[in-house]
Amino acid sequence: MATDTIVDVRLALKRLDGDRALYNELVELYLQDTPLQLSLLETAITASNRNETERIAHSLKSASGTVGATTVSEYSRKLETAARTEGAEELVVLFHAVEDEFEKIQALLYEILVQGK
Repeated sequence: MATDTIVDVRLALKRLDGDRALYNELVELYLQDTPLQLSLLETAITASNRNETERIAHSLKSASGTVGATTVSEYSRKLETAARTEGAEELVVLFHAVEDEFEKIQALLYEILVQGK
């Protein structure tokens, strides 16, 4: 598992053609929406609902990539793929990796928002 938690603001801004206001808005939405998505993801994994697990993991992968949360995005990608092929134990491990990485970057994203306004 990765030991470095990264938020790649430069990459995210490049994808958004340098639009800092849009980036800030997306980060705010990401910070508001991700806890609910994580809760729904945990419920889907617990219920062995692989289709829903895959769908939510895909959404988290995309949203995380958009704001530059590269580690969360990568773990979400692994979880999305694992939902198709792996056992329940691996899904739980990957879910906790996604959750842990999101917890690590929350404060950093709030700091980025404050600095960017």
